[in-house]
Amino acid sequence: MNALNEFELRILDKIQDLFQCGFLDWFMPIITKLGDGGIFWIIIAVLLLITKKYRKVGAMMGVALLLGLLVGNVTLKPLIDRLRPYEMAGVEFPLLVDALSDGSFPSGHTLACFEAATVLLINKRKFGIPAMCIAINVAFSRLYLYVHYPTDVLAGMLLGIGFGVVAVVVVNALIKAFSKKREKIREFKKVKGRRKLLLIVNPVSGKMTAREALMDVVTALQKKKLTVTLRLTEKRGHAVEFASTAVADGYDSIACFGGDGTLNETICGLMQSGSDLPLGYIPAGSTNDFAASMELSNNPKQAAEIIAMGDEYPLDIGRFNGDRYFTYVASFGAFTAASYNVPQSVKNVLGHFAYILGGVKEVASIRSYSVTVELDDRTVSGDYIFVSVTNTTSVGGIVKLKEELVDMSDGVFEVALIKKPKSIADLTHIVTSITTSNFEHGGIEFYKSTKAKIITDQKLDWTLDGEHAASEGEVLIENLNHAIKFIR
Repeated sequence: MNALNEFELRILDKIQDLFQCGFLDWFMPIITKLGDGGIFWIIIAVLLLITKKYRKVGAMMGVALLLGLLVGNVTLKPLIDRLRPYEMAGVEFPLLVDALSDGSFPSGHTLACFEAATVLLINKRKFGIPAMCIAINVAFSRLYLYVHYPTDVLAGMLLGIGFGVVAVVVVNALIKAFSKKREKIREFKKVKGRRKLLLIVNPVSGKMTAREALMDVVTALQKKKLTVTLRLTEKRGHAVEFASTAVADGYDSIACFGGDGTLNETICGLMQSGSDLPLGYIPAGSTNDFAASMELSNNPKQAAEIIAMGDEYPLDIGRFNGDRYFTYVASFGAFTAASYNVPQSVKNVLGHFAYILGGVKEVASIRSYSVTVELDDRTVSGDYIFVSVTNTTSVGGIVKLKEELVDMSDGVFEVALIKKPKSIADLTHIVTSITTSNFEHGGIEFYKSTKAKIITDQKLDWTLDGEHAASEGEVLIENLNHAIKFIR
Protein backbone atom coordinates (compact mmCIF):
# COMPACT_ATOMS: atom_id res chain seq x y z
CA MET A 1 0.00 0.00 0.00
CA ASN A 2 2.86 2.39 0.85
CA ALA A 3 4.38 1.86 -2.61
CA LEU A 4 0.99 2.53 -4.25
CA ASN A 5 0.48 5.64 -2.14
CA GLU A 6 3.92 6.94 -3.03
CA PHE A 7 3.29 6.34 -6.73
CA GLU A 8 -0.05 8.13 -6.58
CA LEU A 9 1.46 11.04 -4.61
CA ARG A 10 3.93 11.53 -7.44
CA ILE A 11 0.96 11.70 -9.85
CA LEU A 12 -0.67 14.37 -7.68
CA ASP A 13 2.60 16.34 -7.56
CA LYS A 14 2.81 16.12 -11.36
CA ILE A 15 -0.71 17.51 -11.65
CA GLN A 16 0.41 20.46 -9.53
CA ASP A 17 3.48 21.00 -11.69
CA LEU A 18 1.44 20.97 -14.90
CA PHE A 19 -1.77 22.74 -13.95
CA GLN A 20 -1.33 24.78 -10.78
CA CYS A 21 -2.25 28.42 -11.37
CA GLY A 22 -4.13 31.25 -9.74
CA PHE A 23 -7.30 30.67 -11.76
CA LEU A 24 -7.54 26.97 -10.83
CA ASP A 25 -6.68 27.77 -7.22
CA TRP A 26 -9.84 29.91 -7.29
CA PHE A 27 -12.03 27.71 -9.54
CA MET A 28 -11.34 24.21 -8.17
CA PRO A 29 -12.63 24.91 -4.61
CA ILE A 30 -15.84 26.26 -6.17
CA ILE A 31 -16.50 23.41 -8.61
CA THR A 32 -15.70 20.76 -6.02
CA LYS A 33 -18.57 22.05 -3.82
CA LEU A 34 -21.02 20.62 -6.38
CA GLY A 35 -20.12 17.21 -4.96
CA ASP A 36 -20.30 18.17 -1.27
CA GLY A 37 -22.46 15.52 0.38
CA GLY A 38 -24.25 15.06 -2.94
CA ILE A 39 -26.48 17.99 -1.89
CA PHE A 40 -26.49 19.61 -5.32
CA TRP A 41 -27.58 16.39 -7.00
CA ILE A 42 -30.13 15.60 -4.29
CA ILE A 43 -31.77 18.96 -4.96
CA ILE A 44 -31.79 18.22 -8.71
CA ALA A 45 -33.36 14.79 -8.02
CA VAL A 46 -36.10 16.34 -5.85
CA LEU A 47 -36.89 18.95 -8.50
CA LEU A 48 -37.17 16.21 -11.12
CA LEU A 49 -39.38 14.14 -8.84
CA ILE A 50 -41.93 16.94 -8.44
CA THR A 51 -41.99 17.48 -12.20
CA LYS A 52 -44.34 14.97 -13.82
CA LYS A 53 -42.46 14.89 -17.11
CA TYR A 54 -39.12 13.98 -15.46
CA ARG A 55 -40.36 12.13 -12.37
CA LYS A 56 -38.93 8.81 -13.53
CA VAL A 57 -35.50 10.37 -14.05
CA GLY A 58 -35.65 11.91 -10.58
CA ALA A 59 -36.47 8.52 -9.09
CA MET A 60 -33.52 6.94 -10.90
CA MET A 61 -31.17 9.64 -9.67
CA GLY A 62 -32.45 9.21 -6.12
CA VAL A 63 -31.88 5.44 -6.24
CA ALA A 64 -28.37 5.91 -7.63
CA LEU A 65 -27.44 8.44 -4.93
CA LEU A 66 -28.83 6.15 -2.23
CA LEU A 67 -26.77 3.23 -3.55
CA GLY A 68 -23.65 5.42 -3.55
CA LEU A 69 -24.29 6.57 0.01
CA LEU A 70 -24.77 3.04 1.34
CA VAL A 71 -21.89 1.41 -0.54
CA GLY A 72 -19.40 4.27 -0.73
CA ASN A 73 -19.83 6.39 2.38
CA VAL A 74 -21.40 3.96 4.83
CA THR A 75 -19.51 0.78 3.86
CA LEU A 76 -16.26 1.26 1.91
CA LYS A 77 -14.91 4.45 3.49
CA PRO A 78 -14.89 3.19 7.11
CA LEU A 79 -13.99 -0.36 6.02
CA ILE A 80 -10.88 0.64 4.06
CA ASP A 81 -10.17 3.77 6.15
CA ARG A 82 -7.53 5.10 3.81
CA LEU A 83 -5.64 8.23 4.84
CA ARG A 84 -5.97 11.20 2.55
CA PRO A 85 -2.93 12.38 0.56
CA TYR A 86 -2.37 15.49 2.67
CA GLU A 87 -2.43 13.34 5.86
CA MET A 88 0.51 11.19 4.80
CA ALA A 89 3.75 11.56 6.79
CA GLY A 90 6.18 13.92 5.18
CA VAL A 91 3.57 15.58 2.99
CA GLU A 92 3.19 19.31 3.27
CA PHE A 93 0.53 20.84 1.06
CA PRO A 94 -1.36 24.11 1.57
CA LEU A 95 -5.03 23.02 1.46
CA LEU A 96 -7.43 25.26 -0.44
CA VAL A 97 -10.46 23.56 1.21
CA ASP A 98 -11.28 22.45 4.73
CA ALA A 99 -9.65 19.24 5.95
CA LEU A 100 -11.87 16.17 5.90
CA SER A 101 -12.28 13.56 8.62
CA ASP A 102 -13.59 10.52 6.74
CA GLY A 103 -11.67 7.95 4.70
CA SER A 104 -10.23 8.70 1.29
CA PHE A 105 -11.44 5.64 -0.67
CA PRO A 106 -13.57 6.02 -2.71
CA SER A 107 -14.12 9.66 -3.63
CA GLY A 108 -17.65 10.47 -2.48
CA HIS A 109 -17.78 13.68 -4.51
CA THR A 110 -16.83 11.81 -7.69
CA LEU A 111 -19.22 8.97 -6.87
CA ALA A 112 -22.26 11.24 -6.44
CA CYS A 113 -21.49 13.30 -9.55
CA PHE A 114 -21.02 10.32 -11.85
CA GLU A 115 -24.14 8.58 -10.52
CA ALA A 116 -26.31 11.59 -11.33
CA ALA A 117 -24.57 12.33 -14.64
CA THR A 118 -24.93 8.71 -15.81
CA VAL A 119 -28.66 8.69 -15.09
CA LEU A 120 -29.13 11.95 -16.97
CA LEU A 121 -26.96 10.83 -19.89
CA ILE A 122 -28.99 7.63 -20.35
CA ASN A 123 -32.36 9.36 -20.18
CA LYS A 124 -31.83 12.94 -21.38
CA ARG A 125 -28.67 13.39 -23.43
CA LYS A 126 -29.02 17.17 -23.61
CA PHE A 127 -28.83 17.30 -19.80
CA GLY A 128 -26.49 14.36 -19.42
CA ILE A 129 -23.59 15.83 -21.40
CA PRO A 130 -23.33 19.03 -19.26
CA ALA A 131 -23.76 16.91 -16.12
CA MET A 132 -20.95 14.62 -17.21
CA CYS A 133 -18.72 17.65 -17.82
CA ILE A 134 -19.44 18.81 -14.27
CA ALA A 135 -18.68 15.32 -12.94
CA ILE A 136 -15.32 15.20 -14.76
CA ASN A 137 -14.37 18.64 -13.41
CA VAL A 138 -15.36 17.65 -9.89
CA ALA A 139 -13.30 14.46 -10.21
CA PHE A 140 -10.27 16.45 -11.39
CA SER A 141 -10.78 18.98 -8.59
CA ARG A 142 -10.37 16.21 -6.01
CA LEU A 143 -6.92 15.48 -7.44
CA TYR A 144 -5.95 19.12 -7.89
CA LEU A 145 -6.95 19.94 -4.30
CA TYR A 146 -4.85 17.03 -3.04
CA VAL A 147 -7.74 15.46 -1.08
CA HIS A 148 -7.93 12.15 -3.03
CA TYR A 149 -5.61 9.70 -4.73
CA PRO A 150 -6.16 8.86 -8.40
CA THR A 151 -7.47 5.39 -7.46
CA ASP A 152 -10.01 7.02 -5.11
CA VAL A 153 -11.32 9.09 -7.98
CA LEU A 154 -11.20 6.22 -10.45
CA ALA A 155 -13.18 4.01 -8.07
CA GLY A 156 -15.71 6.82 -7.59
CA MET A 157 -16.12 7.15 -11.36
CA LEU A 158 -16.58 3.42 -11.97
CA LEU A 159 -18.93 2.92 -9.02
CA GLY A 160 -20.89 6.02 -9.99
CA ILE A 161 -21.38 4.85 -13.56
CA GLY A 162 -22.29 1.36 -12.35
CA PHE A 163 -24.81 2.59 -9.77
CA GLY A 164 -26.29 4.96 -12.34
CA VAL A 165 -26.88 2.09 -14.77
CA VAL A 166 -28.24 -0.15 -12.01
CA ALA A 167 -30.64 2.58 -10.89
CA VAL A 168 -31.96 3.01 -14.44
CA VAL A 169 -32.50 -0.74 -14.83
CA VAL A 170 -34.10 -1.17 -11.41
CA VAL A 171 -36.49 1.77 -11.72
CA ASN A 172 -37.52 0.76 -15.25
CA ALA A 173 -38.15 -2.79 -14.04
CA LEU A 174 -40.19 -1.54 -11.08
CA ILE A 175 -42.22 0.78 -13.29
CA LYS A 176 -42.86 -2.04 -15.74
CA ALA A 177 -43.91 -4.41 -12.96
CA PHE A 178 -46.09 -1.75 -11.37
CA SER A 179 -47.67 -0.93 -14.72
CA LYS A 180 -48.52 -4.59 -15.29
CA LYS A 181 -49.98 -4.82 -11.79
CA ARG A 182 -51.97 -1.65 -12.32
CA GLU A 183 -53.19 -2.94 -15.68
CA LYS A 184 -54.29 -6.20 -14.06
CA ILE A 185 -56.13 -4.23 -11.36
CA ARG A 186 -57.73 -2.06 -14.03
CA GLU A 187 -58.74 -5.12 -16.03
CA PHE A 188 -60.07 -6.80 -12.89
CA LYS A 189 -62.12 -3.74 -12.05
CA LYS A 190 -63.27 -3.61 -15.63
CA VAL A 191 -64.34 -7.26 -15.49
CA LYS A 192 -65.83 -6.81 -12.05
CA GLY A 193 -67.68 -3.73 -13.17
CA ARG A 194 -68.78 -5.26 -16.48
CA ARG A 195 -72.39 -5.33 -15.45
CA LYS A 196 -74.06 -5.31 -18.85
CA LEU A 197 -73.62 -8.34 -21.10
CA LEU A 198 -75.45 -8.80 -24.39
CA LEU A 199 -76.12 -12.49 -25.02
CA ILE A 200 -77.09 -13.30 -28.63
CA VAL A 201 -78.79 -16.70 -28.87
CA ASN A 202 -79.58 -18.82 -31.90
CA PRO A 203 -82.35 -21.04 -30.48
CA VAL A 204 -82.23 -23.52 -33.38
CA SER A 205 -78.46 -24.14 -33.51
CA GLY A 206 -77.16 -27.69 -33.39
CA LYS A 207 -79.47 -30.12 -31.67
CA MET A 208 -81.48 -27.29 -30.07
CA THR A 209 -78.80 -27.15 -27.37
CA ALA A 210 -79.05 -23.38 -26.99
CA ARG A 211 -82.78 -23.49 -26.20
CA GLU A 212 -82.45 -26.34 -23.72
CA ALA A 213 -79.46 -24.95 -21.80
CA LEU A 214 -80.37 -21.26 -21.93
CA MET A 215 -81.61 -21.04 -18.35
CA ASP A 216 -78.43 -22.63 -16.98
CA VAL A 217 -76.30 -20.23 -19.01
CA VAL A 218 -78.14 -17.11 -17.85
CA THR A 219 -78.05 -18.28 -14.23
CA ALA A 220 -74.30 -18.94 -14.42
CA LEU A 221 -73.67 -15.45 -15.81
CA GLN A 222 -75.90 -13.74 -13.27
CA LYS A 223 -74.11 -15.50 -10.41
CA LYS A 224 -70.95 -13.72 -11.56
CA LYS A 225 -72.74 -10.37 -11.09
CA LEU A 226 -73.46 -9.75 -14.75
CA THR A 227 -76.70 -8.20 -15.94
CA VAL A 228 -77.66 -10.27 -18.96
CA THR A 229 -79.81 -9.07 -21.85
CA LEU A 230 -81.02 -11.78 -24.23
CA ARG A 231 -81.48 -11.32 -27.97
CA LEU A 232 -82.87 -14.32 -29.88
CA THR A 233 -82.07 -14.52 -33.59
CA GLU A 234 -85.05 -15.09 -35.87
CA LYS A 235 -83.50 -14.71 -39.31
CA ARG A 236 -80.18 -14.78 -41.16
CA GLY A 237 -78.13 -11.66 -40.34
CA HIS A 238 -80.01 -10.99 -37.11
CA ALA A 239 -76.89 -11.45 -34.96
CA VAL A 240 -75.06 -8.89 -37.13
CA GLU A 241 -77.74 -6.32 -36.31
CA PHE A 242 -77.60 -7.03 -32.56
CA ALA A 243 -73.79 -6.95 -32.35
CA SER A 244 -73.36 -3.81 -34.45
CA THR A 245 -75.34 -1.70 -31.96
CA ALA A 246 -73.98 -3.27 -28.75
CA VAL A 247 -71.66 -0.38 -27.88
CA ALA A 248 -74.27 2.27 -28.64
CA ASP A 249 -76.73 0.35 -26.47
CA GLY A 250 -74.35 0.59 -23.52
CA TYR A 251 -73.10 -2.99 -23.22
CA ASP A 252 -69.67 -3.70 -21.75
CA SER A 253 -69.23 -7.12 -23.32
CA ILE A 254 -70.96 -9.45 -25.73
CA ALA A 255 -71.40 -13.21 -26.06
CA CYS A 256 -73.12 -15.47 -28.54
CA PHE A 257 -74.73 -18.85 -27.94
CA GLY A 258 -75.06 -20.93 -31.11
CA GLY A 259 -73.04 -22.43 -33.92
CA ASP A 260 -70.10 -21.14 -35.90
CA GLY A 261 -72.49 -19.26 -38.19
CA THR A 262 -73.91 -17.34 -35.23
CA LEU A 263 -70.37 -16.53 -34.11
CA ASN A 264 -69.54 -15.34 -37.62
CA GLU A 265 -72.50 -12.97 -37.69
CA THR A 266 -71.67 -11.62 -34.24
CA ILE A 267 -68.07 -10.92 -35.23
CA CYS A 268 -69.23 -9.30 -38.48
CA GLY A 269 -71.41 -6.96 -36.44
CA LEU A 270 -68.54 -6.05 -34.12
CA MET A 271 -66.14 -5.47 -37.01
CA GLN A 272 -68.60 -3.40 -39.01
CA SER A 273 -69.28 -1.14 -36.01
CA GLY A 274 -65.61 -0.80 -35.11
CA SER A 275 -66.35 -2.06 -31.61
CA ASP A 276 -63.65 -3.46 -29.34
CA LEU A 277 -66.02 -5.13 -26.89
CA PRO A 278 -64.70 -8.41 -25.43
CA LEU A 279 -66.44 -11.36 -27.08
CA GLY A 280 -67.38 -14.68 -25.53
CA TYR A 281 -68.70 -17.78 -27.30
CA ILE A 282 -70.85 -20.64 -26.05
CA PRO A 283 -70.71 -23.31 -28.78
CA ALA A 284 -73.96 -25.07 -29.63
CA GLY A 285 -73.58 -25.93 -33.31
CA SER A 286 -73.36 -29.22 -35.17
CA THR A 287 -69.59 -29.28 -35.71
CA ASN A 288 -68.19 -26.27 -33.80
CA ASP A 289 -64.90 -26.08 -35.71
CA PHE A 290 -63.87 -22.83 -34.06
CA ALA A 291 -64.67 -24.06 -30.56
CA ALA A 292 -62.56 -27.16 -31.17
CA SER A 293 -59.61 -25.05 -32.33
CA MET A 294 -59.88 -22.76 -29.29
CA GLU A 295 -60.43 -25.73 -26.94
CA LEU A 296 -63.65 -24.20 -25.61
CA SER A 297 -65.88 -26.18 -23.30
CA ASN A 298 -68.83 -27.94 -24.93
CA ASN A 299 -70.69 -27.64 -21.63
CA PRO A 300 -72.80 -24.46 -21.94
CA LYS A 301 -72.71 -23.70 -18.21
CA GLN A 302 -68.93 -24.04 -18.01
CA ALA A 303 -68.51 -21.94 -21.15
CA ALA A 304 -70.67 -19.23 -19.57
CA GLU A 305 -68.57 -19.22 -16.39
CA ILE A 306 -65.42 -18.77 -18.48
CA ILE A 307 -67.00 -15.80 -20.24
CA ALA A 308 -67.71 -14.18 -16.88
CA MET A 309 -64.21 -14.68 -15.45
CA GLY A 310 -61.92 -15.60 -18.36
CA ASP A 311 -58.97 -13.75 -19.87
CA GLU A 312 -59.00 -11.80 -23.10
CA TYR A 313 -57.18 -13.45 -26.02
CA PRO A 314 -56.18 -11.44 -29.12
CA LEU A 315 -57.85 -13.18 -32.06
CA ASP A 316 -57.13 -12.76 -35.76
CA ILE A 317 -60.08 -12.17 -38.09
CA GLY A 318 -60.24 -12.68 -41.85
CA ARG A 319 -61.60 -9.99 -44.15
CA PHE A 320 -63.20 -11.17 -47.39
CA ASN A 321 -63.22 -8.72 -50.30
CA GLY A 322 -63.18 -5.75 -47.95
CA ASP A 323 -66.72 -5.96 -46.58
CA ARG A 324 -67.29 -9.43 -45.12
CA TYR A 325 -65.50 -11.17 -42.29
CA PHE A 326 -64.82 -14.70 -41.12
CA THR A 327 -63.39 -16.20 -37.97
CA TYR A 328 -61.72 -19.38 -39.11
CA VAL A 329 -62.34 -20.39 -42.74
CA ALA A 330 -63.00 -19.08 -46.21
CA SER A 331 -63.14 -21.92 -48.71
CA PHE A 332 -64.66 -23.15 -51.94
CA GLY A 333 -64.79 -26.44 -53.79
CA ALA A 334 -65.28 -30.02 -52.59
CA PHE A 335 -67.02 -30.42 -49.20
CA THR A 336 -67.62 -26.65 -48.97
CA ALA A 337 -71.29 -26.61 -49.90
CA ALA A 338 -72.04 -29.14 -47.17
CA SER A 339 -71.92 -26.43 -44.51
CA TYR A 340 -74.71 -24.36 -46.08
CA ASN A 341 -76.63 -26.92 -48.19
CA VAL A 342 -77.42 -29.41 -45.41
CA PRO A 343 -80.85 -28.42 -43.99
CA GLN A 344 -80.91 -27.17 -40.39
CA SER A 345 -83.42 -29.88 -39.48
CA VAL A 346 -80.97 -32.57 -40.65
CA LYS A 347 -78.13 -30.89 -38.76
CA ASN A 348 -80.24 -30.89 -35.59
CA VAL A 349 -80.90 -34.62 -35.86
CA LEU A 350 -77.56 -35.89 -37.11
CA GLY A 351 -75.21 -33.21 -35.81
CA HIS A 352 -71.58 -33.55 -36.94
CA PHE A 353 -72.44 -36.53 -39.17
CA ALA A 354 -74.68 -34.30 -41.28
CA TYR A 355 -71.64 -32.39 -42.52
CA ILE A 356 -69.84 -35.60 -43.39
CA LEU A 357 -72.89 -36.86 -45.32
CA GLY A 358 -73.11 -33.57 -47.18
CA GLY A 359 -69.45 -33.75 -48.06
CA VAL A 360 -69.60 -37.35 -49.23
CA LYS A 361 -72.52 -36.55 -51.55
CA GLU A 362 -70.32 -34.07 -53.37
CA VAL A 363 -67.55 -36.55 -54.19
CA ALA A 364 -69.65 -38.13 -56.93
CA SER A 365 -70.03 -34.81 -58.74
CA ILE A 366 -66.66 -33.35 -57.83
CA ARG A 367 -65.34 -30.59 -60.13
CA SER A 368 -62.19 -28.55 -60.42
CA TYR A 369 -61.57 -24.81 -60.67
CA SER A 370 -58.81 -23.13 -62.66
CA VAL A 371 -57.41 -20.45 -60.35
CA THR A 372 -54.32 -18.38 -59.62
CA VAL A 373 -53.49 -17.75 -55.97
CA GLU A 374 -51.23 -14.82 -55.03
CA LEU A 375 -49.61 -15.19 -51.58
CA ASP A 376 -47.00 -13.19 -49.64
CA ASP A 377 -43.99 -14.92 -51.14
CA ARG A 378 -45.27 -16.74 -54.22
CA THR A 379 -47.94 -17.08 -56.87
CA VAL A 380 -49.34 -20.52 -57.77
CA SER A 381 -51.76 -21.62 -60.47
CA GLY A 382 -53.57 -24.84 -61.27
CA ASP A 383 -56.79 -26.82 -61.37
CA TYR A 384 -57.98 -27.34 -57.81
CA ILE A 385 -60.97 -29.14 -56.37
CA PHE A 386 -60.69 -27.39 -53.02
CA VAL A 387 -59.14 -24.10 -51.81
CA SER A 388 -59.21 -22.99 -48.19
CA VAL A 389 -57.82 -19.99 -46.34
CA THR A 390 -58.05 -20.90 -42.69
CA ASN A 391 -57.21 -20.02 -39.12
CA THR A 392 -58.39 -23.24 -37.52
CA THR A 393 -57.51 -26.88 -37.00
CA SER A 394 -60.78 -28.19 -38.47
CA VAL A 395 -63.03 -27.34 -41.41
CA GLY A 396 -66.45 -28.94 -41.36
CA GLY A 397 -65.01 -31.72 -39.24
CA ILE A 398 -63.52 -33.14 -42.45
CA VAL A 399 -60.41 -31.16 -43.37
CA LYS A 400 -58.11 -31.15 -40.34
CA LEU A 401 -54.81 -29.40 -39.53
CA LYS A 402 -52.36 -30.38 -36.84
CA GLU A 403 -52.43 -28.10 -33.79
CA GLU A 404 -48.75 -27.19 -34.10
CA LEU A 405 -49.43 -25.72 -37.55
CA VAL A 406 -52.03 -23.22 -36.35
CA ASP A 407 -51.73 -20.11 -34.17
CA MET A 408 -54.95 -18.12 -34.22
CA SER A 409 -53.24 -14.87 -33.18
CA ASP A 410 -50.06 -14.87 -35.31
CA GLY A 411 -51.45 -12.76 -38.16
CA VAL A 412 -50.95 -15.60 -40.66
CA PHE A 413 -53.41 -17.82 -42.55
CA GLU A 414 -52.94 -21.49 -43.43
CA VAL A 415 -53.71 -21.92 -47.14
CA ALA A 416 -54.52 -25.39 -48.50
CA LEU A 417 -54.92 -26.13 -52.21
CA ILE A 418 -56.06 -29.60 -53.35
CA LYS A 419 -55.33 -30.45 -56.96
CA LYS A 420 -57.73 -32.24 -59.28
CA PRO A 421 -57.20 -36.01 -58.82
CA LYS A 422 -56.08 -38.02 -61.83
CA SER A 423 -57.92 -41.19 -60.85
CA ILE A 424 -60.32 -42.67 -58.30
CA ALA A 425 -57.32 -44.07 -56.42
CA ASP A 426 -55.72 -40.64 -56.36
CA LEU A 427 -58.96 -39.12 -55.02
CA THR A 428 -59.08 -41.77 -52.29
CA HIS A 429 -55.52 -40.96 -51.24
CA ILE A 430 -56.31 -37.23 -51.15
CA VAL A 431 -59.42 -37.74 -49.00
CA THR A 432 -57.43 -39.95 -46.62
CA SER A 433 -54.66 -37.33 -46.42
CA ILE A 434 -56.93 -34.41 -45.57
CA THR A 435 -58.84 -36.37 -42.93
CA THR A 436 -55.61 -37.53 -41.27
CA SER A 437 -53.76 -34.16 -41.47
CA ASN A 438 -51.14 -35.61 -43.83
CA PHE A 439 -50.26 -32.87 -46.33
CA GLU A 440 -47.28 -34.59 -47.87
CA HIS A 441 -49.42 -36.04 -50.65
CA GLY A 442 -48.43 -34.65 -54.05
CA GLY A 443 -51.98 -33.52 -54.72
CA ILE A 444 -52.04 -31.15 -51.74
CA GLU A 445 -50.25 -27.79 -51.55
CA PHE A 446 -49.93 -26.08 -48.17
CA TYR A 447 -48.72 -22.53 -47.53
CA LYS A 448 -48.75 -19.77 -44.91
CA SER A 449 -49.53 -16.17 -45.80
CA THR A 450 -50.97 -12.96 -44.31
CA LYS A 451 -53.20 -12.53 -47.35
CA ALA A 452 -54.40 -14.40 -50.41
CA LYS A 453 -55.72 -13.10 -53.72
CA ILE A 454 -57.77 -15.66 -55.67
CA ILE A 455 -58.04 -14.95 -59.40
CA THR A 456 -60.34 -16.91 -61.73
CA ASP A 457 -62.83 -16.47 -64.56
CA GLN A 458 -65.25 -18.87 -62.91
CA LYS A 459 -68.05 -18.15 -60.49
CA LEU A 460 -67.18 -19.46 -57.03
CA ASP A 461 -69.42 -20.46 -54.14
CA TRP A 462 -67.53 -19.78 -50.94
CA THR A 463 -68.27 -20.64 -47.35
CA LEU A 464 -67.29 -18.12 -44.69
CA ASP A 465 -67.53 -19.96 -41.36
CA GLY A 466 -70.35 -22.01 -42.90
CA GLU A 467 -72.16 -19.01 -44.40
CA HIS A 468 -72.52 -18.77 -48.17
CA ALA A 469 -70.72 -16.12 -50.24
CA ALA A 470 -70.52 -15.91 -54.03
CA SER A 471 -67.76 -14.32 -56.09
CA GLU A 472 -66.60 -13.75 -59.64
CA GLY A 473 -63.17 -12.56 -60.73
CA GLU A 474 -60.71 -11.54 -58.01
CA VAL A 475 -61.18 -12.17 -54.30
CA LEU A 476 -58.84 -10.58 -51.73
CA ILE A 477 -58.63 -12.23 -48.32
CA GLU A 478 -56.69 -10.38 -45.57
CA ASN A 479 -55.67 -11.34 -42.04
CA LEU A 480 -56.60 -8.64 -39.49
CA ASN A 481 -54.17 -9.39 -36.70
CA HIS A 482 -55.57 -9.18 -33.13
CA ALA A 483 -58.84 -7.68 -34.40
CA ILE A 484 -61.05 -9.19 -31.67
CA LYS A 485 -60.62 -9.50 -27.89
CA PHE A 486 -61.88 -13.01 -27.35
CA ILE A 487 -62.72 -14.29 -23.87
CA ARG A 488 -61.45 -17.78 -23.11
